[in-house]
Amino acid sequence: MLKNSLKKLIKDPQDDVYVKGDEGLDENDIIIPIMGPTGVGKSTHYVVPIKEELAERYKLSGRNLVVVDTPGFNDTNLSDAEILRRIALWLASAYGRNMKVSGVVYMYPIYPNRMTRNDCSNVKVFRKICGDGGLSRVILATTRWDICPPETGTRREEELEKNFWRNLLDQSQAKGTATMKRLPNGAEHAWQIIDTILEKHGHAEVDGIILNIQHQLVTKGKKLQQTDAAIELRRKLQVLLNESSSSSVKTRRENLEKVVQQVKELKIPFSSRIKSFFGFW
Repeated sequence: MLKNSLKKLIKDPQDDVYVKGDEGLDENDIIIPIMGPTGVGKSTHYVVPIKEELAERYKLSGRNLVVVDTPGFNDTNLSDAEILRRIALWLASAYGRNMKVSGVVYMYPIYPNRMTRNDCSNVKVFRKICGDGGLSRVILATTRWDICPPETGTRREEELEKNFWRNLLDQSQAKGTATMKRLPNGAEHAWQIIDTILEKHGHAEVDGIILNIQHQLVTKGKKLQQTDAAIELRRKLQVLLNESSSSSVKTRRENLEKVVQQVKELKIPFSSRIKSFFGFW
């Protein structure tokens, strides 16, 4: 099942899913992916160059802790569709080797920019990646508190909690909710975020979960474009297409070309490029 699922995601048979750093991982590892938009400050908190050191690992309660960086949506060099495929490939290959995710950290800058419609759409895609059953293991970590005026930060934090992230934090959900945390600069704060995930389930016995996109790709054998995350991404692109109808001719043409290209890419296999990290400056 895994082999067939990965064939749908990998463009070149020579592309190695088990990239450097992956070969030593096993199902007993505590795996925590880090997600979020491009420019959130992930590379400020964690720096491990791609293909130089793909897995930065630490011992914790006798088990390896593996923190996996992922490419962020809105990357100017990559389409959102390609980013989704790259995230899906790593998660599918890991799950196929019985390596489950112990938690997920979604990083978002509290300052200087306010939450945009595109940011909201990305959060919806993120939720579809995790699924409702995975929300209890999600940490919503806000960054850049060191440059944010206190009053502004508090106000935006409330906006996220009551509006933009409300559905992720809704306490009425039977399967659990995400947890919101501040992540100032410094390694000690990052470890506090990791501890929040581990303390919920016990450091030594922390078990893993199956994210929604892993279940759909590997267990159900769906194609990427059939997953909930891809469907949500197409909704986002459709909104962009609709909005372009009221734009200038040049902008409309550019947006249309972008939408068409990304929708096409959802049906084209891709090669892997994902970082594993936990290095501090």
